[in-house]
Amino acid sequence: MSGMGRLVVCLTGLSSYLVLQLPLSVKRCPHPLPNRASSGKIPAMASNRHVLRTDLYANRNSAKGRVVMRLFRIGQALPPGLRRFYHPFYYCVVDIVMGISLPLQTEVGPGLILRHGQGVVISWKSRIGAECEIHQNVTLGEKDGAAPQLGNNVTIGANAVLLGGVVIGNGAHVGAGTVVLSDVPQGAIAIGRKGEIVPARR
Repeated sequence: MSGMGRLVVCLTGLSSYLVLQLPLSVKRCPHPLPNRASSGKIPAMASNRHVLRTDLYANRNSAKGRVVMRLFRIGQALPPGLRRFYHPFYYCVVDIVMGISLPLQTEVGPGLILRHGQGVVISWKSRIGAECEIHQNVTLGEKDGAAPQLGNNVTIGANAVLLGGVVIGNGAHVGAGTVVLSDVPQGAIAIGRKGEIVPARR
């Protein structure tokens, strides 16, 4: 077996061990999403077991979602030196096999739901708040050096495309197939190919 093959086997074993140490019985545990450090380092919340429990609870009806979020949090919790070796394994499993592009550099709040996760592409510059829900074939893409910023409790419908540094307010909804190129206010709904905004009801 080649050196790379042995490395992949070791990383697989390490990931399996770490995953098995985490309980399947989880409870909701909301946390505020911290700001990214000026150094660009991944927030310390990535190693918080309470955050992972929240992820597992949110994806309790999706085995795929639980696997992706476990591997994502494990990768973020690793020291930079180990993360560099872990990344090829993570990329193969999550990106190639699972069909979800969720870079380890991405700042993701607790409780992200990956509903029918397939064909999801998320820029590493995106910021995702707590308890958000992303459906299949969603793109959070970069434009002019900026990427979408999602607040808390945001729902993104299937086949939606969000480009550039758009800000999606807390509790907002983006409908299926919607193209969003401008901000969506808190509690509002964006629908249609042109991203028409339906204000929140008062």
